[in-house]
Amino acid sequence: MNMNAKVKFGKLRLAICFLLGMVVLPVTIVSSGEKPTSARDHILAAVWDAKKGNMGQISLVLQIIGKGDEKYISDDLLPDYISFLKDKNGKVQQVGAMGLYRARTPEATKALFEYLKTKDLRKLDKNIEEGKVDFDQAAGEVYASIAAISALGVSGDKSAIPLLKSLQGIQSLKLEMGGYPVEEALVRLGAIDSLINIPPNADKEKIERASYAIRKIRDPNKVPELIAAINNNNCDQAIRSSAIEALGKINTVGSIEFLLAAINDSNIPVNMHRTALLASAQTNNEIFEETFLTIANSDSEIRAEAWHGLAILLPDKYMKKRIDKIRDEKESDEFRMRLTSTWYYVKPKTLESCKDDLYACLNTNKKDGSPYDKIRIRMWCLIYDLFGEMPTLVLSHKCNPQNLKSQLMGLSGIKSRIQEHLRKKWLREPGNKPWNAPVNSVFKKMADDKFNSLVTFLPTESEVEK
Repeated sequence: MNMNAKVKFGKLRLAICFLLGMVVLPVTIVSSGEKPTSARDHILAAVWDAKKGNMGQISLVLQIIGKGDEKYISDDLLPDYISFLKDKNGKVQQVGAMGLYRARTPEATKALFEYLKTKDLRKLDKNIEEGKVDFDQAAGEVYASIAAISALGVSGDKSAIPLLKSLQGIQSLKLEMGGYPVEEALVRLGAIDSLINIPPNADKEKIERASYAIRKIRDPNKVPELIAAINNNNCDQAIRSSAIEALGKINTVGSIEFLLAAINDSNIPVNMHRTALLASAQTNNEIFEETFLTIANSDSEIRAEAWHGLAILLPDKYMKKRIDKIRDEKESDEFRMRLTSTWYYVKPKTLESCKDDLYACLNTNKKDGSPYDKIRIRMWCLIYDLFGEMPTLVLSHKCNPQNLKSQLMGLSGIKSRIQEHLRKKWLREPGNKPWNAPVNSVFKKMADDKFNSLVTFLPTESEVEK
């Protein structure tokens, strides 16, 4: 891809994450300094300015539409929005698509359906990849298309399914921070057949797109299809695991029965077995406790996930026990390290009640008595994330070749949190604003100094001898 085009579309996709949170798209506003007297005047002035190349007000109009201002999505504006879809200017198309997306009427949905039918998005995608298209024009059409796709997804109109399937795999129709509008729209409409039957040798991004969408399925009627995908050995394992995750959120009799059978199945692939344990825990059904305990107290390679499951399912009963296992030097180092992950499944209040136990993990050692740096660092980061506190930390010596790589990776996590803390502290001081903040290098230097005051490295043997 043309480098400039790649940079610009990186920014484009980042912007879309914000846009489809509210779903927004760029437009124009006041023309020639004249103040509009109505929402329609405002929009028309913005469109007029955009056609002349003046884009200053268009983002503001789109933010207003994106927030759902009723004056900007009233029925009397629908003819204007529909006409904008036929304009050659991509920015103007954005206005039309955004307004119609927000309108959510049959007439609006029909117009967006027709709009997508007329677009050659694969050709546009290729032109974007090769840098052969004007950025603003292409961005406008991409934004407009994503809004149209999202509108079809929430419309409930299953006649849109063939059109949406034809748009799968188009590179520009994805979000930088995660999210695939086409696949999500198909899930909303119940068309998961094209997502769940993907073989292991399929394109990596195709698998990623499908997996993302499948995890969002919440329709109890789709449980049989999800189970069929999980049992299909010719289906990609990531797809099958995503289907397991979805079952944990649907929580029906059928899904519970299947998950219970899955976690008792020793022949299931290890990664899928781990996923099944965590998915089962999220059902909040205590029927899984006995099986979790059996696995947790065995020598199974998924026993760490069983402890995760117990702590998620019955936190008052098992969370402290799980944390104690992290510090237990009788357990294997690998098992204890696995116990330090997946905290995001646990409610913060549960961990707050175990604060002293979490702090005790900062002194975790390996079987040989040396500091277990990976665990100490990970628990320091967890404590900061939970409580905003920055405790002191003791680690093994810097020159330990076995620890160096992982130690450096972990330490960058500590330093970035310290830097974030210092920046937020600076912004809280009276008179300080984001636009007059010191450059990053200043905060980095402050963070390095703070880091050196918090973290102590044990001396090497040669240093001790001296």
